[in-house]
Amino acid sequence: MKNLKKKKIKLNQRKMKLKKNIKKQIRKMKNKKDDKEDKDDEEEQSKNDNEPNKEDQKHKNLITVENADFSNKNKLINSPRSLKACQELGILPIELYKISLDEYKNKNKSSFTLEPKILKMGYDGYNIFRKDSIILVKKRREVLIDNEKNKKEKKAKKSKSDNTYITKSLKKNERRRKKRIRKYEKSGKS
Repeated sequence: MKNLKKKKIKLNQRKMKLKKNIKKQIRKMKNKKDDKEDKDDEEEQSKNDNEPNKEDQKHKNLITVENADFSNKNKLINSPRSLKACQELGILPIELYKISLDEYKNKNKSSFTLEPKILKMGYDGYNIFRKDSIILVKKRREVLIDNEKNKKEKKAKKSKSDNTYITKSLKKNERRRKKRIRKYEKSGKS
């Protein structure tokens, strides 16, 4: 009888230790998650501060399709997404900038023999093509931005699901352990 009581006491002590360990692991996982959220909040807050950091200064110097002045060729598009959008569409960034009728005439050598009306029609067609190209590049750039956001969201969801999996497996292991303890207790009673 005394041995049986000692075994029960030891089992109860083990139960308590295991419960504490599981609770610690769950707390650690929650703390990691909270720490990560806190870091994200701090990063957002530092971005919103009035002090300009290096990243903000880099972004100020970037010329995108959205903020470009297409009448000024001295300030060419230099943002990575805008350039990638141009590349994917097969458009040279310089083609998006406005040119004068004289520049158009010099660019197209066959236009020297054309009448001024026909030359003007070609120039107007070029401007329509240029404006359509700008719209296409803007849309493609937005698609690229959306794709990047979706990738980030998928990563965030994946990390959350990993934590859920860990918690579920801990609970499953706890159930198995309890089952083994019950079996052990039953074998000791008989």
